[in-house]
Amino acid sequence: AVRLVCANTTEGVVKYLGPKDRTEEGTVFVDVTALTELQGLTVDGTGMKVGATVSLAEVTDAMRAHSKTAPHYGILADHLLRVASVQIRSVASWVGNLMFTRDYRAFASDVATIFSAAGVMLQVMEGGDMKQMTVPELLAHKGDILVISMTVPMPPTGAMLRTYKTAQRAVFAHAIVNLGAYLEFSRDGQTVTGGRIF
Repeated sequence: AVRLVCANTTEGVVKYLGPKDRTEEGTVFVDVTALTELQGLTVDGTGMKVGATVSLAEVTDAMRAHSKTAPHYGILADHLLRVASVQIRSVASWVGNLMFTRDYRAFASDVATIFSAAGVMLQVMEGGDMKQMTVPELLAHKGDILVISMTVPMPPTGAMLRTYKTAQRAVFAHAIVNLGAYLEFSRDGQTVTGGRIF
């Protein structure tokens, strides 16, 4: 078996969620951290595009830097600061969290919850073909797939994003319950015209 890794921080968690007789004997680990096609972070009027190997810390810093023009980035950044620890966020990629969640559904992922609510679109490669999918679609997908990048969209004026986490500690604690809610409103602000709740 071949396993793509970027920091491989999931090893610290899988021991609690995986089967007791889990073994990776014979597995070939391929570190994709340095692949330029999986790196990079850019922001424009449509949103933030982030390569798959970009660390959670880099994503958080970029979101905080752009929170004045896109307040929902600040909300996401504040929540990301409650994920794992400073040391782990500094090396762990956001996509590693999503792929771990895909493989271990019992893992209450903050990242999957808030990115789903925010409407993140993933650029993926499957069988040599490039396509887009949402985070919930990735989590439900069976089979091999390579996530190339994500785009965190710029929401329309008046849209609202809120995220919540209940845990035993403020940081470095798995969520007991996560919630991400995104709502769009009519021009007068009186009617909800769309939404996502996870």
